[in-house]
Amino acid sequence: TMYDLAVFIFSALENETLPPFNDVNYPNTERKTLVALLANNPEARKYLLILNAGFVKILIPGEDEVIYTGFSKEEATSTTQAFEEYVKTHRDEIEALRIIYNNQNKPITYSMLSDLKEKLLAVDARFNMLRLWNSYSIINIEKVSPLRSETERESLTNLIQLVRYAFQIIPELKSLSSFVASRFELWCGQNQRPLTEQQKEIVKQIVGYIVANGTYTNNELREENITLFAQMVKGFGSAKEVDEVLGSLSWVILKAA
Repeated sequence: TMYDLAVFIFSALENETLPPFNDVNYPNTERKTLVALLANNPEARKYLLILNAGFVKILIPGEDEVIYTGFSKEEATSTTQAFEEYVKTHRDEIEALRIIYNNQNKPITYSMLSDLKEKLLAVDARFNMLRLWNSYSIINIEKVSPLRSETERESLTNLIQLVRYAFQIIPELKSLSSFVASRFELWCGQNQRPLTEQQKEIVKQIVGYIVANGTYTNNELREENITLFAQMVKGFGSAKEVDEVLGSLSWVILKAA
């Protein structure tokens, strides 16, 4: 029951039995045990997503006046409908939208995604990536996978997935990071020549950037990490080869399906 849950948590805090918290990536077994009643209850998990999205009433402590009524499912629907209307209206004039809508085999770069992000926020503050993601989750939680890590939540490529979902190009809303392992192996298998272990390790360093920021170009790699660029040139033979590797890898990682 909720009473039991409250007692367990209060007792752990009162008696200071929990070990120090370091990072979400640690096991954190004791803390997970405390909230197991919530974690194992589908309805509770759904409500936690609503809380996480900020769609609840907020009261000033000690006062009865409601200062923020929050957002209901209707408001979440209004937000996503406005977003869908915007991307459909501007799909031909904003480069990132045009490429995504036409599902073109063209690079979607960091600069394109940054431009799209700025345009969306300038039009409507509700078009924040996390808010849109949470809104879609409230409307249909079964089709939306939560963004679990900070890196996942901050990835610009979430915009690609949100737009694809709005255009109904993809049936479910998932971050590209959830596909990265299988797609990296797919890319390795599609490569015309076998990769050495050294080449694979070098390329793995590139994958994280692509998942977070979009297509990686030769110039960006050279400017941001000259050491890694030099390793790529040494590992693959020439700057031209590196450019081809970055292009093909970006396409496989960022593709719709």
